[in-house]
Order: sequence, then structure tokens, then C-alpha cells
Amino acid sequence: MSVSDAFLGKLSLGLLKLSPASITLGLIATSLPHQNFLSITTDPKSATSALILHNGDTYTDATTIMMVLCAKFGQKGLVGETASPSVRGSILSFLDLALSNKLSSDLDLETHLSTRSFLAGSMLSVADIGAYISLISQKSFVLEDQGDNVARWFSCTKQIVTSYFESISEKEVKAALRVLSVPSSKPKPVAGGLSFVFPGQALPVPIVFEGKDKGKDKGKDKGKDKGKGKEEDKGNNKNDSDNNNNNNNNNNNNNGKRKELTDEEKKAAAAKKEAKKKEKAAKAPAAKAPAGPAAYDVSALDIRVGKIVKAWAHPDSDKLWCEEIDVGEEAPRQIASGLRAFYKEEEVTGRRVIVLCNLKARSLGGFLSHGMVMCASSADHTKVEFVEPPEGAKVGERISIEGFAGEPETEQKIGKKKVFEGLVGDLRTIAGGVASYKGVAFMTSAGSCKAALGMEGGGVS
Repeated sequence: MSVSDAFLGKLSLGLLKLSPASITLGLIATSLPHQNFLSITTDPKSATSALILHNGDTYTDATTIMMVLCAKFGQKGLVGETASPSVRGSILSFLDLALSNKLSSDLDLETHLSTRSFLAGSMLSVADIGAYISLISQKSFVLEDQGDNVARWFSCTKQIVTSYFESISEKEVKAALRVLSVPSSKPKPVAGGLSFVFPGQALPVPIVFEGKDKGKDKGKDKGKDKGKGKEEDKGNNKNDSDNNNNNNNNNNNNNGKRKELTDEEKKAAAAKKEAKKKEKAAKAPAAKAPAGPAAYDVSALDIRVGKIVKAWAHPDSDKLWCEEIDVGEEAPRQIASGLRAFYKEEEVTGRRVIVLCNLKARSLGGFLSHGMVMCASSADHTKVEFVEPPEGAKVGERISIEGFAGEPETEQKIGKKKVFEGLVGDLRTIAGGVASYKGVAFMTSAGSCKAALGMEGGGVS
């Protein structure tokens, strides 16, 4: 397959075996704003798709093809190219889970979407499209059994996918992707839901879920009625109060109670009370602001020199390497890395790397991963390089950054306060591929840490 001068790339869609990955790829490819610069052919006898760009770069992994197509042919918003590296990483992670049909088993969607408009935040991404296609292809997924958050997300994403499908002009592709023309059961209406959301755009109005504000107006009206009753009672009793005023004053004096204050005395008492209140507030210590990502610097991260002693392919994911990594502890750590599209097994085993160690262990496709191998990546994530320590750096040695001394935070705090998410935007490679935080190099006792092939300007995560 070669690329003619008239096109910037050529895509061959393998349609022999339809899967969430092939359907999502077909939908994305045939809905690109600049697809007139892309030659698209279908191969009903092949289950594998392939993309060749005009410069000869070739891609066969479905996820990577999607990321490249969106970045180069007019859908940058769908892959988070204008967002932070952590958002782009989230999009890749969720897309991987969705296309391997692990999304519903490895993630509580209802809880996750309770604080997000879409899977990776406020922007619709290719991960949402892949997740939608994956879910409607599963017989076990019944929309009526889902909560309001999933129903709202499903409704928004469904409209995008449906509009993409209807815009496909290639008859062969449209016929192959016919599963999309019959969407799953209709979602229940959600108050505040939108009729349409453009790809790569945030929801422009606050989301209001069904039943969320029930009783709110009722309580407000109740308060109004209560206040109204008081006013009526006050008005009805005004004359009686005026008539009995003199008698009350006499009774107060006779019973030894304090007499009613004059207007001047009331004003003086109020002023004195306010002065004491201000004096007390001035003496009180300032309230401590809750710690968030901005309250931390890179010293909160426990980044160490490590060595991959063993690596093997994840049995249920074609994206992940499962690894055992020596980071200077009693036993090697087990960590999963989404690097199979970029490194072969022999290039991984025995590799010296740097590892972010104070992350809570989490399941990645059923494999418990405790930490993260740090790499440099291009903006569209088509190029990824290990960040490597220099020869002579000891396994287990903690990475230091000049001017940012301090002990690392606990795994619980790193996760709860989203510390890494707040710092990752400042982790980049500088001249010579040196990994840095705000331009200050990652250092060991033997020198700086660098991207394996010297990538400059890449995000480090």
C-alpha cells in the first residue's frame, strides 16, 4: 500500500471482524473534517487496519491510528491535544478499557460520571465514542438499569455517534457499521440535558439530574408562607401591643426587670457589640485553606531509579506490558505499562527506567499495577520514549530536583488530592531530552535523566 502525492495518508479499514475497536475506527475515520486528504479503502477479507502517512510512517494499532487521524485530520479536540498531558493520558486509558470491553467491569461508571460531563472531564473525546460503541454491543448492558449520570452521558454521546454515522458517505463502510443505525434502548429524559454537544466542546450549561432539586422550591415556599403568617400575626396583634405598652412597662418595673431601652441606648449597645465582634475576629488565626494540587510541588512525588527484571504481554490487552520492576524494595513491584505499540519485549526486559512509586495500586485489565513507569511522549502520543537514568545511578535511588526538597506524600494523599494531576503539566523534556519539572532537571547521583532518544518538548508521565 503506497500513498499518492494527492493524499497525506492512506487508510485501509479491515472489516472482516467487527469489534468495538474496528467500528470506532471506521466511524472516526469517515467523519474527519479533513478526510478529503485521506485515502480510505475497505478490506472485507482482513481483520486488521493500517494507516500509512505521506512520510512513510505506518501504524497498525487501532488506538494509535485513531489518535493520529484525529490529531492530523481535524479532530484534535477528540484526543485532548489542546488539554493537559494528564487528560490525554486519561483519554488513552479509558479508550483502552472501552475497546477491550473492560470499562463496565473495571470502572464504576455511575460514580465516575457524577463529577464529570464525559469520561475524561468536561470535553467529549474519542474515549466516549469508543465506550458508547462498546456498551451498545454488549447484551448485558441495559440502559434502564443505569443511574442518572450514565443516562445523561449516554444521551449526549449517542447524539454525536448518530450524527457521525448519518454523515458517512462511503456505502461499504456504512453498511459494515450498520450496528450504529440501530442504537440501544432510548435513555430516560434527564432534566437539564442538552439536545446536542459538539465534539471537543464542554457542556455549556450546568447539569441538573432528575430529582436533585425536589423539595427545594417546596421548602422555599414553606418558608415564605411561614414568614407571611408571622407578618399577619404581627399586624393583628399590633393594636393590642400598643394598648398594653404602658401596662407592660409598669409590670417590668414592678417585677424588678430592666426597663425598655431608648433608641439612643439601643444604637450604643449595637455599636459596642459590633466592635467586640471585630476585635475577636482580628485576634482569631486565619482559616487554613484546604490543600489541593496547587499546594504541592514535585517533592511530593516519590520517583525512583528502577530496573525491569521481567516483562510479559498482558493476556487480555494488546496495549499493556506486565512488568516486574526492582525499585530497591524487598521484592520487585508489579506494574503495567501501555507501551506494546512502542517497544518490543526484548527492548523492555532489563531496561533501566524511572518509576513513580507513591501511587495506589489499581487494577488494569485485571492486573494489579502498583506504580508508573515514566516516559516522554509527543503531543499526539504517537511517539513515546522511556525516561532513563544515567549509568551509575543506583536502583532505588530517589530522583531529586534542585530547589524542591522535601519528603514524598503518602499514596493516599497523592490519590485523594490529585497531586500528580496538578503537577504533570510542568513535567516536560527540555534540551537534550532531559526530563524536568518547570525546566529544572531530574537528577541522580550520577547525572540527569533523559528520554531514550532525546525527545525535546515532550510531556513526561
